[in-house]
Amino acid sequence: MKGVVMSVYDNLDIAFSGCITSKALILAEHMGFFEHLDENDSVSEHLLKEVYKDKGSYLDAIINSLCEGGILSSQHEHYQLLVSREKIKKKVPIFKLWLYAYRDLLSEQERMFDGELDRIPYDGGSVAKHSAEIGSAFIDKQLGQVVAELELTGTLCDMGCGAGLRLINLCRNFGLQGVGMDMDANAVALANQNLTKSSVDGVEFKQQDITKIEGRHEDIEAIMFTFFTHHIEPNERLERLLSSYREIFPNLKYIVIFDTVTGEKANEVNNIFSKGFDYIHRLQGLIPRTRADYMSIFDNSNLSLTQEIPLAVDNSYVWICKVA
Repeated sequence: MKGVVMSVYDNLDIAFSGCITSKALILAEHMGFFEHLDENDSVSEHLLKEVYKDKGSYLDAIINSLCEGGILSSQHEHYQLLVSREKIKKKVPIFKLWLYAYRDLLSEQERMFDGELDRIPYDGGSVAKHSAEIGSAFIDKQLGQVVAELELTGTLCDMGCGAGLRLINLCRNFGLQGVGMDMDANAVALANQNLTKSSVDGVEFKQQDITKIEGRHEDIEAIMFTFFTHHIEPNERLERLLSSYREIFPNLKYIVIFDTVTGEKANEVNNIFSKGFDYIHRLQGLIPRTRADYMSIFDNSNLSLTQEIPLAVDNSYVWICKVA
């Protein structure tokens, strides 16, 4: 094409480079690379070579990749960070969740498509660990404000509790009793380890399919789902489950749901979480819901939506529902 200057890189080059840069960021964070930056986010090559003298090939790998990826620049034997450390601190846990915790699923996606696997690969402990990191950066402060407004006196139940840190911290901060349930044995084991380290009383974790809870539990006053309800499909099944909780938990007052939706524009705070969310969950055979889907589910479950709060994680909300 006459008069048109073609770029050296096409979109396929950019896609591959982005993947390598993401892995380099994860390794750099693990190596403590960013801790050696000075107040101006700069570090000398001499210092890095001294610190990582026994791991020189790893140092070279991350520096080359981060420079090519526009994360670092190199000048006069110094390296300058080109993005804020705060952004790295917030976004690297998201990289870890989608690229590391779901690494088995991503590496087997072709065999999954061909129907060669009996089960979808899933590392519940790793997902729980990295989800907790994201929660501490984007969710936990807001969740604490929500729980404070509810003025609970009974037991708080965390459905799909993962690593359990969220429930442990809430019960410690507000003097609550707590019950955490998760289907994955590795996640529950991690939650119990975190509970032992915390020395918080009145909290228990158990392996439980939350769609098959038996008996009546009169102590439960509030239930929270943090990024879990999208696993319960189709919509009618989630509606039946939420409605059934009135019988299972006769003193239930509130259901609090945190989740991500599809089909909305990413916000300015963070625009990568929902990309991983959509791709990974569709590989798992799930169809991410829209916000309108959730509004319909609340109506059909006879839940009264009292508050909707957009979260810092893109395309994500907390919905506070009163049980009628």
